[in-house]
Amino acid sequence: MTDIQRYFESAGDSLLTVLREMVEIESPTLEPDRVNKFGEYVQTKLRALGAEVELDRQTERGHNVIGRFGGSAKGERQVLMIGHMDTVFAAGTLAQRPFRIDGDRAYGPGTADMKSGLVIMLAAMEALKKLGLTPNRPVTMIFNSDEEMQSRISRPLIEREAEQSAYALVFEGSDDLSTYTNGRKASGRFKISTRGVAAHAASGLKEGVNAIEELAHQVVAAQKMTDFTVGTTVSIGTITGGERPNVVPAAAEAEFSVRAVTKEEMVRIEASLRALEPVLPRAQLDVTGGFHRPPFEPKMVSAELAAALARAGAAVGLNMKGQLGGGGSDANLTAGVGTPSVDGLGAVGFGAHGIDEYVVISSLKARAALAAHLLLEL
Repeated sequence: MTDIQRYFESAGDSLLTVLREMVEIESPTLEPDRVNKFGEYVQTKLRALGAEVELDRQTERGHNVIGRFGGSAKGERQVLMIGHMDTVFAAGTLAQRPFRIDGDRAYGPGTADMKSGLVIMLAAMEALKKLGLTPNRPVTMIFNSDEEMQSRISRPLIEREAEQSAYALVFEGSDDLSTYTNGRKASGRFKISTRGVAAHAASGLKEGVNAIEELAHQVVAAQKMTDFTVGTTVSIGTITGGERPNVVPAAAEAEFSVRAVTKEEMVRIEASLRALEPVLPRAQLDVTGGFHRPPFEPKMVSAELAAALARAGAAVGLNMKGQLGGGGSDANLTAGVGTPSVDGLGAVGFGAHGIDEYVVISSLKARAALAAHLLLEL
C-alpha cells in the first residue's frame, strides 16, 4: 500500500462529508446566483489548499472558478484538471430527494454528475499537500459553471487553458474503478425548417404545398444517414408544424441530435445534411445549427499520458483500460485544441440526471488516490 493510499484509508469519512456538503448546495445551471454560492464553497476549499484563486466572471451564467498550484520543476507546462459545478436539477429537487446513504451508495442530485468528481480533484491535491509531495508540473483546476449547457460560456476559458497545458484531466464519472474514458463523439444540434404554401385543406389542397409533408421526406432522409458501423448517428428529437387541421401548413421544423466519432466523419455528415434538397415542387427548406463539441478521439490520449495512467493505476492496484464514453464532456474541448486528454477519472456512479442518481462511496478514496498518483507521474 502506498503512502497516498494509507492517507486516504486514515481519512475516514472526510470525502463523503465534502460530497454531502456539495450536494446540499444546489447549483442548477440556469440559476447563476446558486452556482456562485457553490463556487464560493469551492474557492474556500482551494484557498485552504494554498491555491491561487481566480474568477472568470460571467453574467449570463455563474462565474467559473480557477485554482492554480505551483509545481516543483521550473518551465514545465501545466496539468489541467476540469470539473463542472452545475447540475441539471432545478432548485428544490434536494428537498424532494435529499442526500442519503444506503450501504456503499450515496444518493442525491448531482452526486455522480459530477460533484463527486470535484471531491476527488480537491482530495487528490489535499493528500499531496499533507504528505509533502509536489507534482513536477504546475496544476490548474477549472470548476466551470455551464457544462450541462454545452460549456458555451466557459469554452473560451477551457480552450485557452488547454492550449497552455501538457495534459488535460477531466473528472466525469465512470462505471468501473478500472476504466477511464478515452474517447467521446462530436455532438451537434441541427434544425430542418421547411416552407410550403398555405391553403384550404379541401378546396385549396391542389394549390397548397404541405410543409409537414416536405418535412416528413427530410426526416426520413436524415434518419437514414445514421451509420452504426462508423458510429455516426442522427436522431430526430422534436417536430412542430401547422396551425389548424383544416389548413395546409405553410411551415414546419424538426430538431435533431447528431453524433460522430471522428473529425472527418463530423465534416462529412454536416455536409450531407446541408446538401438536402426539397422533394415537393415549390417547397423550400433550410438546415441550420451545427456541431458544438468536436470529437475526443482515442488518439488524443497520448502514449505518454496512457503510460502515466497505467503506472498510477498499478500503484493503487488497478489495471486501467479505456472505453468510449457516452455523450459529450469538456474533454471534447481540450482534445479539440490538440491537448492530450483523458476523461472519466471521477467516481464510479450511475443514473446521472435521473431520480436514482448515486455514487459508489468506496470509489471516492480509490479514485482520489489514483488522481494523486497520476499527478506525480505526469
